[in-house]
Amino acid sequence: MGNVLFFYSENFVKDLMKRQVIRELQKLTDLKLVIKPSSGWIRTIREALGMTAEQLGKRLHAIQQRVSAIEKAEPIGALRIKTLEEVALALNCDLVYFLVPKQPIEKMLERQAYKIARKRIEQSSHSMDLEEQSISEEEKRRQIDKLAKELLVKKSKELWSDE
Repeated sequence: MGNVLFFYSENFVKDLMKRQVIRELQKLTDLKLVIKPSSGWIRTIREALGMTAEQLGKRLHAIQQRVSAIEKAEPIGALRIKTLEEVALALNCDLVYFLVPKQPIEKMLERQAYKIARKRIEQSSHSMDLEEQSISEEEKRRQIDKLAKELLVKKSKELWSDE
């Protein structure tokens, strides 16, 4: 038997990738509940290990004052990711960096599609009102719903260009 080749459309691949990202992001939802220590993770982990700032400095090939500066900068978000990677390595930790959406991606897309649809239908409805060809509120709602669903099916960049 010969090998069977499958050809996938670009949209199929993009949709598959999006579904995989959504699945992964769902795993991270509970991490939003983790409370960052007020002194920052670096100092907290260093102290939990019983390591002094001077000892961490040696691991970083830096002086103790640099470690102090890093520990002060971390809680206020003033560190570069590269510095965090170096400190994580010195503390035998992994740096895990990701963004967690405030709501499910599908919900964000739906909300945006309805926002764009409402704006477009309201604009055309206003023009029709000026020409004395107005439509009912119920018809507007139907048109908004229809357009929003079309925007969602197309998954187009239009969702983010009409703001």
